[in-house]
Amino acid sequence: MNNFFKTLDVTNANFLIIDPQVDFHKGGSLAVVGADTDSTKIAKFIETNYSKLNAIFVTLDTHTMNHIGHTGYWEVVEYDEYNNEVLAADQTIEFYTTFTVDENSRIVGTYNNNTKYFKPKRDELKTWTIKYIKELPSYNKGSPLIWPNHCIETGDGHRVFSKLKTVLDSVTPQTKVEYYIKGQNEATEMYSIFKAEIPIEEVITYINPTYYTGSLTTFKNESKINIAGTDVPDGVFLNTKFNKTLYNSLTTDGYPILICGEALSHCVNWSLRDLVAEVLKDNNTRYVQNNKLIDGKIILLIDASSPVSGFENNVNKLLTFCLETNVSIRYLLNGNIIEIVPGTFNPLTPPNWVPNGIIPKDLNMALLLKCPHPKNIYPQKPKTMIGASVRRNKKMKLRRRPFWVTLPRFSGKTRPTRQLLLRLYQFRN
Repeated sequence: MNNFFKTLDVTNANFLIIDPQVDFHKGGSLAVVGADTDSTKIAKFIETNYSKLNAIFVTLDTHTMNHIGHTGYWEVVEYDEYNNEVLAADQTIEFYTTFTVDENSRIVGTYNNNTKYFKPKRDELKTWTIKYIKELPSYNKGSPLIWPNHCIETGDGHRVFSKLKTVLDSVTPQTKVEYYIKGQNEATEMYSIFKAEIPIEEVITYINPTYYTGSLTTFKNESKINIAGTDVPDGVFLNTKFNKTLYNSLTTDGYPILICGEALSHCVNWSLRDLVAEVLKDNNTRYVQNNKLIDGKIILLIDASSPVSGFENNVNKLLTFCLETNVSIRYLLNGNIIEIVPGTFNPLTPPNWVPNGIIPKDLNMALLLKCPHPKNIYPQKPKTMIGASVRRNKKMKLRRRPFWVTLPRFSGKTRPTRQLLLRLYQFRN
C-alpha cells in the first residue's frame, strides 16, 4: 500500500458482523452515525476477500414491540394516599428513560431529570424486572433504559442494510453465510450475540407467553436461521444463556476471528467481551498464551463500527479492555485489513473516546481513518494550516474540505511541517 501500512492476510478467518440492520443506519429508528460508511466498508471487504474467508456470521437484533427495552413493556403508575398502585392518566413514555429502584421497591424512570413510576405490563414479570434493574449496574453495563422501538422481527428495519445484503447474497456457496438472531426474549436485554445482559436461568422449551408476545409461532432451539441466505427470522429463540453453538463454530478450528458492526458502544462491545471472556476461560491454546490472547487471533475492526451518540465512554472502556486482553485493533481500507507500521508518525489529536487521551500503540490508524468532530479536535482551513512553503508546492492539491490536525511545534522550521503534511496528504488522497 505505502510505507506506513501493511495488509493482513485473512485466509480462513471467521468474520463476525454484528447487527448491520436497517434500523441502525441512516433513516432507521435507532440510526447510528457512521453506520452507512461502516457497512459500505464491510461490503467492500467481503467483495474483495470472501473466497479467502472461512465463514461469515451475521447477527441480527430481533425484538417485539413489548421488549423490555421498548415502551410496550411498560406502564406508568402513580401511588395514592394509601400507597396503592394505580395507572397514571398520562401514559407518555419518553425514549432514553433510565430506570432505578427506590427504597420502597418502586421502579423509578428518569428522563431529563423528571421522574415517573413504572411497572411492567405483565404482573408476572414485576419481581424479575425489579431484580434486573437492581443487578444490571453491578455487571458494569449501566442502567436499563428505553430505546426507540427498533429491529422489530417482522419489520423492514430488521433487515440487513441493502448494500451489504446484496454483497452477502453474492457469496458462493451461500452456506458460507450464516445468520443468528438475538433479543426475542422480552424480559432481558441481549446486546451480545452470546448471552443476555442478565441471562434467565430457566431453560425455555416452548413459546412461553411470559417471555414472548410476538406473532411468530415456530419454537427454535438455536439462534441460527436455518434457511440459507435469509435475514428473516424463521422462529422464536428465547434462551438467553451462553450461545455455545455460535461460539464453537467460531473457535473450533482456531482460525482468526474478525468482528465489527453496530453499535460499537453496545452490541459489538458486549459480543466482543463475551467472546474473549469465554476464550480465556477455556484457555484455548489456539487463541490464548500466558492468559492473554495471541496477537491477531481476535481482531476488532475499529473503523467499521460506530458508537451510539452519547455513549462514547463505553468505547473508551472497551478500548481499555482490548489493551488489557490483547485484542488486536485493525482497520479497513479499500477492501483490505491493515495495520500501522511500527514507528510511523500520526499527526492527529486523539478522539475524545481514546482512554485518558493517550494513543495506545495499536490505535494510531483509527485517528486517520475515523476522525469524528470531538471537542479536542478543531477544524482549520488548509491554507491557514499549511503555511507558505507548502502552498508553493504545485504538485500538492489542496482539499476544499477542512481536515482535522494538531501540528507539533517545530521552532519555525518549515521542512518537517511540509513532510508531515505530505504524508497525511498521501494517505487521504
